[in-house]
Formats: sequence, C-alpha cells, structure tokens
Amino acid sequence: MLPTLGLLLPLLDSPLPFFHTPHDTVRGVAVARIGSEIEIVITGNDVGRFLYTRDQGRSWNAIGGGGLDFHAPMRAAWWPHSSGGVFLLAGLGAGVWTTQPGSGQAVEANQGLPPDDRAVVHLAAPDGGSGPAFLVTGRGTVYACPAPGSPWQAVLTTGVNDPNAQVAVPGDFDPAAPVGPARQVLASIGGKLYLSDDGGSTWSVHSQFSTPATSATDDKITAIQHARDFSVSGIVVLGRGRQDPAAASGQHGEFWRSTDFGATWSKVLDVDWPVRGLAAGLGPNGRQDFFAALEQYPDPHVAPTAPGILLSTDGGATWSDSGNHQDFILEEEVHNQSHPDYLALAVSPDYTTDGTVFFGREEGFFLSRDRGLDWRQGSVRVELNTRNLAVTLGPSGERLAFGAADGSGTLLADLDTGTTQTLAGVRNHYQRDVAISPHYVADGAVMIAGISGANYWFDTSRPPSNLLGASGFLMGPGFIGSPKSVAFSPAYDASTIGPGTDLAVFMGGKGANYRSLDGGLTLEPIDHDVNGAVVPEFLRMVVAPTYRTWPLSARTDVYGAGWDKLYRLDDAVWVPLASFQGETIDALVLDPTWSRPGNPRLFAAIDSPPYLYEIYDHPTGVVVNPLYFPGLDGAIRGLSLGDDFALRPVIYAITWGAGPKKLDLSAPVPVWESVGGAWPHVWAEAIRCSPIFSSDRMLIAGTERGIAFSYDLPGSSWTILPFDSVLSSRHANLTFFAPNDPANPQPSRPWPWSTATWDALARRGLTDVDNFFRYATTDQSRLEWEGNASAVELWTFSGPNIGSVELVAFDLATGLELARTSTSLHAAVYADTRVPLALPGPGAIRLEVTATLGPGEIFPFSALKVSP
Repeated sequence: MLPTLGLLLPLLDSPLPFFHTPHDTVRGVAVARIGSEIEIVITGNDVGRFLYTRDQGRSWNAIGGGGLDFHAPMRAAWWPHSSGGVFLLAGLGAGVWTTQPGSGQAVEANQGLPPDDRAVVHLAAPDGGSGPAFLVTGRGTVYACPAPGSPWQAVLTTGVNDPNAQVAVPGDFDPAAPVGPARQVLASIGGKLYLSDDGGSTWSVHSQFSTPATSATDDKITAIQHARDFSVSGIVVLGRGRQDPAAASGQHGEFWRSTDFGATWSKVLDVDWPVRGLAAGLGPNGRQDFFAALEQYPDPHVAPTAPGILLSTDGGATWSDSGNHQDFILEEEVHNQSHPDYLALAVSPDYTTDGTVFFGREEGFFLSRDRGLDWRQGSVRVELNTRNLAVTLGPSGERLAFGAADGSGTLLADLDTGTTQTLAGVRNHYQRDVAISPHYVADGAVMIAGISGANYWFDTSRPPSNLLGASGFLMGPGFIGSPKSVAFSPAYDASTIGPGTDLAVFMGGKGANYRSLDGGLTLEPIDHDVNGAVVPEFLRMVVAPTYRTWPLSARTDVYGAGWDKLYRLDDAVWVPLASFQGETIDALVLDPTWSRPGNPRLFAAIDSPPYLYEIYDHPTGVVVNPLYFPGLDGAIRGLSLGDDFALRPVIYAITWGAGPKKLDLSAPVPVWESVGGAWPHVWAEAIRCSPIFSSDRMLIAGTERGIAFSYDLPGSSWTILPFDSVLSSRHANLTFFAPNDPANPQPSRPWPWSTATWDALARRGLTDVDNFFRYATTDQSRLEWEGNASAVELWTFSGPNIGSVELVAFDLATGLELARTSTSLHAAVYADTRVPLALPGPGAIRLEVTATLGPGEIFPFSALKVSP
C-alpha cells in the first residue's frame, strides 16, 4: 500500500510491477560546429544506431548506408581536417566509416586496416585542421590516417589484446611542429602507457606505467585527456581502474596528472570505481576545466553510491561532482555492469562561451549548460518510432495504416486524406507489433503487442460489431511477459459468433508464446517443439492462408522466427525448420501466392551475407536458398510483397538507415535498387505494400517519426505524416522536481515523484496510460520538458484531494514566456482531465508544469501530448 496516498485509498490498491522501458543507450559522442549550428553525433544501440542532431537532441536523424548499419555501434569522433571535416564512426569489429556533417550518409573508410584487425575500441583526432586521426584496436595496434580518404597506417603494434585500449592526441596537435608536445600521441594498451612526441613515428613506454596488466586486479589505463592548450600548459590527465575484491565497491580507480607534457605523473585522487571517460574544455579566463565519468552510475539504491560527473576547474588537480549525482537519480533502469566501457564525454566547440558538456552511457544521453554543475537527461529513444506496420482497406475503401509506436502507442493514418490519429487510452504505449483482422471491414479489429501485454482496438468510427461489443482499446487476456509479435488467423472474424467461427490469434514474445482459439478470452501456451524443447521468444510471426482452426489437421502453417531459428506450428507444437547460425531473423514474409502443395514459400532477412533467403516448406523437407545479390547497403528491417507478386516478383525491403530497397527476381541479373526519390534522414523498421499495390504502387514505411509513404515511381518523394506524440510519465527527458520534499537534500535538483499503477484507477473509468503514472505530494513540485511543439496538453485526472496545476511555456533560446494556463483539479468525483496549452506557433520550448498543493493533496501526472 502507498502510505502517501492514504486519502485516495482504496483507489490505489495494487502493487507496482516492474516495467522494462526501452533503453536510451549511448556509446559514443562527437560534437562539431558546422556554420552557425552545432552538430552532435552519437552511437547508440540496435534501435538508434548512428544518429546526428542539430538541436541538442530534441530531434534525431539517422546516419546510414555504406554498410554501416550492418554493424553494432561503438565509438565516434570529430575530425575537422582542412580537406573537409568528417565524423569518424566505429562499428563493432568492423572498422571505421566517415560521414560528412548533415549528410546522413556513411562511407566505409577501412583502407589499410587488415580484415582481422578492425575491432576499433577508441578514436582520436585533433581540433586543428591539419592533423591526422588515430585509432586503436582491441589487438593493441595503433593506426594513423593523414587525411580523410587516405589509407590507415599502423604506427604501433604491441600484440596485446585490450578491449579498453585508449589513444589520445592534444587538441592543438600540429603535424608541422618540431618533435615535442605539439606532436604528442599517447596510447594505453594492457596497462602500459606508450608515448610518442613525433606524431606516432617512434614510441616509448613511460617508466611510471610500464607494468603490464595481466589480470582483472591489475591497473589498466581507461581514459586519457590532454588540456585544451596542452602545447602551452603541459597538462594531461589519465584515469585507471581495476577490480579490488577488498573494497566495498569491488573496484578501484585513480586519477593521475602531468603538468610537464607527460614527462612525470602524480596521482591526485583515489576513487571507488574505474575512470571510464574524460573530457576537457577551456573555461573563463583561460581556466583548464576537466570532466570525468566513473564506471558506476550514481544509483542511490547501491552502496556506496557513486558520484555524478566529476569536475575539475584547476587542470585536474582537484575533483568534485558539486552534488550533481542527484541529477541522475531519476533513471529507473541502471545498467552499470552491462557495458561499463560504453560511455563518452564531449564538450561543445563553443564551450568557453556556452559552457555546454555532453555525456552518454548505457543509461542515456545527458547534457549540462553550466560547465558540468547541473545535468539534464535528453531522449534518444524517439516516442514515434514505428516498430511495425499493418495496412488494410477501410469500410469505404480507404487505405489505412496502423503503426506500433515505441512510446506513443498506436498510430493510425488515412493514406487517402493524409489525416492521422495517435490512439490514446491504452496501458501499452511502448509497442512492438500490430496486426489487422482479415475481416476488418466487418469487425474493425486490430491487435497490438507491447511491453505491457497485448491489446485489442476496435474501430471507433462505427458501432461495435464484434464478439465483445467493444469500441476503442480493450485489454487483452492475462498475457505473461512482453509480446513482440501478434498475428491473426486468415479466417479470423470477430463480427460473427457461432459454430465454426474462426477466432484464432497468436502472440510471441518475452516470457512465452501463446495462442487463443476464442479471440483472446483464454490463452494456451505454445512454447515447446516436437522434441519437447522450449522454443525461443518469437520476434516475428506470420500465418499462411492455409491455416484453419477446424479441422484439427488444418492447424498448421503458422511460422515463428525466434532469434536465429525458424519454426512451423503443427497444432500445439513447433517443428524446427531452419537455423541461421546466430544471425537474428529480422524480417519474415509469406509469398502472397502461398499454397500447398504448390508454393509453400517464405522469405527471411538477416544482418549478414547473403542477407536474404528464400524458404520452401515442402512436406518432403525444407529447402533454404540464399539470395545474395549486390546493391544492398543497409541492414534489412522489414520485407513486403505486392499483391501482384505472381506477375511481378519484386521484393521490397526497408533498411535501418539507407532507406527502402527493391529486388526484382525476374531481372536477368537481380540487383538491389533504391525506391522513389531521396530518402529523408530517418531510420525505419517496417515497410508495407498498399493493399491495392497493383493499382497504386504505394509503399508505406514505419519510421522514427511515424508513418511515411511514397510510390514505386522514379523520383517519387517520401511524405512523413505528422502525428501527435504522447509522452508517458516514464519518458526519459521529463525531469521531476520536489523542492519541498523533506527528504530532498538539494531542493534545486531533480527529485523523484511517487509512482503508482492505473489498475485500480481504470476501474473508476479513468483512461489507462501505460499502466503507470507519477504523482507529487508536496507543494510546488514541478516537471520540466524541452522539445519542439506547436501545442501541448497535460493528461491528468481530477477528483477529491487533488490540487491545482499551472503550465508555463518558455522560448528555449530566449527564455521569454510564450503561454501560460492554470486550473484546479479538485472535484467531487474522479474524472480524466486534459489541460491544453496553445502556443504562438511551432518552435523549441521549455515547459514547466507546477503543482500547487494544500495539506493532504496530490497532483497526478499521466502523460504529455505534444503536437508537432
């Protein structure tokens, strides 16, 4: 029971479950000034791989092509070379790519790197316009490249494996300078510090760091950073780390500093965790500022609690986080040991005047605008990112597209008129898949899958015509886990009930795989194969047109893709069909002319050559044919085939960052080709042919910004439809404050609000948003949000013992007030309440939502709707 909500009881009477929110992982950060703008490039995780922004992360653009997004993201660095500045990007075990600012296009840059030595673990380049770039690999080799487009050359070969190796050059590196500090390069490999004062031609091992690290308890150098004016000040800082079983944290870290160009070093600080990131900026009056991040996230639930971002304003001599550890405590899923070396710090190129610092790690993307004193979390996981799509014709023949958005819930677009809706009122805003009833015109049924279960949605534009008499969202059955795929039987029809009615639905995902033969009223686990082994979670499911619930012999031809394995369901057990040796099946589609015995054909896509397979599921045995054709420059995330595939066998694919592609199997020499006009700089995960593709040639894509469409015609442009975003109370860049909470040690810094689920509230008719909300219990508690908007709307509820709320929007650049509104939420009965705030026009804003509470009152926050 929640004691602080005693006045609302028995309204809130259910325990809080654990909800897994998709990660905002950041592994690398690089920053550059491009004209009047600052561009930030990050490397992330499988969802947001390689991204750039020019508005400090309020929106993100994809970097793809050149084969880059076949590989997991690693590091990033800015190389402002006089021949043309580029960002350097490292893919896991795959080498290096370059991308020109604002282009969104990657170019492989592995010339000179041996194929067996491309595990790039660190990158470095000077701030000036003529110096070389450097990288170090996990095999302990340092390479240099004199200019973009030139080959890499090995300059130091140690033969020592070190996944945490580092390389560093001073920002004022000058390749034309005489031997000395202006041409210094430092590398740390296997515990040793290697030093070169001639740009990497010759090296020596520093006597103070000459002991090799042969075990986890030996010290390794884990970060190096020169001062911004190193050639004058001679200051350079390094961090070390090791395991220490005797320490309370189990680890140990150290800061070392040199003031004589690296000739001698002094240890200045011992800390409880390895130092994993360093950055430097030139502060006011020439002040040498340094920033450091430790391996441990500042999680208040872990003892000892780690500091936040450590700041030194005296050239690395002394360090303190100035209390900013509290700025990081809103994070609910801390991943300290999952990838401890995946973090990065970078300073703004205008740091001297704007004081901005950027920080990324497994827990998210953060920035400070006051030289590291205060930090706020941004968002990399975009709430309109459409993970999958389904298309159909509506009651009047209109073309409809439904999208499963990873944060805003279900998107609906009328492709004939261009009108859009963000469907609200479901406790499942982080969605993964969506499926449409084959008899949608009759029953209006849609099913979605997300982290909080499975849901029906029934068309609200007409009277209910389904077995449940429902309209809008309806919670699915007691699904266990987080379903990632859903599918209907081809004969499913919720508009009729009676003998022989087919109401079969299938769900696959984390926890178990299920089917329901009664439209979801009851569930049956289907999680074993014919040999009794447990099958994996199914990320993709498709049902062939030959499936029928009755007779029993027709309960087959349901296909599930579980990571690298493909299965077929025979009644209630799975038959293993094919394995792709560790490569995840990223897309699965049926031939539209599927039949038995004539054409039991599927197509599957994976991330490594040959990328695409043709699969025949014959009764006599499965035949798997690789379809390896040139021209594919991005990782396939979705496949679709038109209704004219029998006459025009063209496969359409969406890649993560290189846009849509097509492959004409009837061509004398098939080759992957781009579709339509220029692809916008967005990532995508789904593609569908129009339900009347043979006549309209329309293609629909699920992108990070929602649903887009174009046509398979030369030069046809892509249109991204506008959708409202709905930010649930768990959204990463909502920052909560409670200055009057007696437990808050630093009232000016972020402080968590209380949390509760909607389970009991839903029984009172309140709209269920993500099964989770936050509430304030102390006066003048507030939340802040920064973003691009033309209007916002607060989602809350009114009722007894609920206070008042005020919304104020400010221009983000000038700080001028743009709009203000306030309302009392006190009422005799509980009711959904929406508080709109119109803005003068679209733009970048900072929104403050402040609660005014009397004794015993609360303010509940459910979500924030944002209009573009």
